[in-house]
Amino acid sequence: MHEVIVTSVGADRPGIVASLTRVVRELGGNLEDCRASHLCGAFAVALLLNVPDEVSAADVESALAPVAAELEMSLSVGPVENEDDHDAHDRCMISVYGPDQPGIVSAMTTAISAQGANIIELSSRALGAPAIYVLGIEVELPDGLTAKALQSQLTPVALQYEVELAVISDDVGPDDSMVLFAPEPRPLLTPEVVLYPDFRLKSPTLAIGEIDPEVVQMAASLERVAGVYPRTVGLAAPQIGIMHRIVFVDCAGHKLVPEPRSPKILINPVVTAADGSEIGREGCLSLPDITANVRRAREIEVRARDLDGREIRLELDGFEARVVLHEIDHLDGILILDRVVSPATDLFARKVRSSG
Repeated sequence: MHEVIVTSVGADRPGIVASLTRVVRELGGNLEDCRASHLCGAFAVALLLNVPDEVSAADVESALAPVAAELEMSLSVGPVENEDDHDAHDRCMISVYGPDQPGIVSAMTTAISAQGANIIELSSRALGAPAIYVLGIEVELPDGLTAKALQSQLTPVALQYEVELAVISDDVGPDDSMVLFAPEPRPLLTPEVVLYPDFRLKSPTLAIGEIDPEVVQMAASLERVAGVYPRTVGLAAPQIGIMHRIVFVDCAGHKLVPEPRSPKILINPVVTAADGSEIGREGCLSLPDITANVRRAREIEVRARDLDGREIRLELDGFEARVVLHEIDHLDGILILDRVVSPATDLFARKVRSSG
């Protein structure tokens, strides 16, 4: 058996992959891997096939040509010349997002190539109005290049294009890889929800000391604004322009949280332990046109203070843990876009606006 690669592009219609793979099966071949995407009415597909030794790449192309012609698809077939040794190198994920503009992909990929890093996967999407452009790149690192070193080389490009940058690997995560364009955080009370790309959403917040009337007012503002939006389960202070570490959480009545454990107001919340991992769909009032698949811990322990100033410790799991983690991210200037792995598969246009 040996490998060949098939690529085909044409107008989207039902049955493209089924028709191509039926021919592969008739040749005695096996589909090892596949990448496909819908692009503005066109459908592009790449198939990695394992076929018998007596079946050449030319034989595969001859067998597929009538099907491609009937589907009005382009067709290219070729042998795989080199063995895949990608598993021998470390990898990292690069997330870039910001207002859509020309040149982002070119500049970022040029900078990556200049460091000798190899791009394994790349996907992008523009969502919302005005459009937010999200670029996800999986990179294979050459010997001697760390994810942090690559991040330092990409930071000037992010600054030039005024986009956010996150490099995620074993030694770097969203919490310490952000490029922030905001000035020093400042206290500010406003009743309106702050929308990205407002700088306050990318700014770290200030810890709260004494529980004074101003803090009580902050809590009341969070609860009042959250109440305006149906089905909102959480809201963080930066989302209404308050640059302090306080969040609103209310999962009461949610079908996934029969017995909520968190009080509605958490002050200076800190995750002290986390366990497990799962992917769930999340929305955000500050990104009203987008939802995303986000991987988070399944179970967490949180230390915080309540409005009476008492220290509280919470053990949360499932959806309620996800809500609290989402809101704590806001306090650190981290958005769901920073935790998206693949813009092509993990980002979605929102149909109904809600969440926190």
